Amino acid sequence: MHFVFRVRDWSIDFLLAFDGNDIEGILSCLYDIDAPYDVMMDWKKTLESDILNKGLSYSNKELKRSVVVIPPISSGKEFIDSFIDDICEVSSAITGMD
Repeated sequence: MHFVFRVRDWSIDFLLAFDGNDIEGILSCLYDIDAPYDVMMDWKKTLESDILNKGLSYSNKELKRSVVVIPPISSGKEFIDSFIDDICEVSSAITGMD
């Protein structure tokens, strides 16, 4: 699932419970927010490894855009922990507190 949220003048792409078919779409979201090539390749390697057990997030403060990926996780607790961790990272970027 892919959701886009707007907070103030910031745009956040959330991708939830993706599978291998979504990797190119995820990388496209990173490309759209001018993520550095090394970040994109690190994410690609991690996503293709299929051992992702927590979320990923990246924010571009100049463009005021973020991408958050929450993988399929085996329990509700793991999902909430991952979601909160990534939301905190994005919140820090938005408020300039990182």
